[in-house]
Amino acid sequence: MTWNARWMGEASNIATWSKDPRTKVGAVAVKGRHRLMDGYNGIPAGVDDDPCRMVPDAKYDWTLHAEANVVAKAARHGVSLDGATVYVTHKPCCQCAALMINAGVARIIYGDGRTNMPDHKFEIAGIMCSEAGVSLDRAEAKRSPAPIRA
Repeated sequence: MTWNARWMGEASNIATWSKDPRTKVGAVAVKGRHRLMDGYNGIPAGVDDDPCRMVPDAKYDWTLHAEANVVAKAARHGVSLDGATVYVTHKPCCQCAALMINAGVARIIYGDGRTNMPDHKFEIAGIMCSEAGVSLDRAEAKRSPAPIRA
């Protein structure tokens, strides 16, 4: 298993912590081989996570994206993300890309998770990352093991 596969697996595991019944996104920030911070999409710490706040019409007002949670938690705990790589299960939106750029993230690797995010938000994220010198790469697809031949 490669380190990229390991960290994407960690992000996928963290996504399961989300209480959003429809979309579960996880992210983990690493530097070298060390985990710096993790996050998932959800209601901010200390705020009541009443399930009625996770219905489609309400959740966008109540929740943070996984990447935003990583940046916020890192700031709260005094952890620098300068030069870090963030692995996230879904494509980052332009707001999350901007947060990660300003936090000093050097590389973003995203998985193939599906959301209802409009394509232009990811396109803007890509333009911002390119202009800021931040690598934005899709994670390698999981490969099936080669068949055993008799």
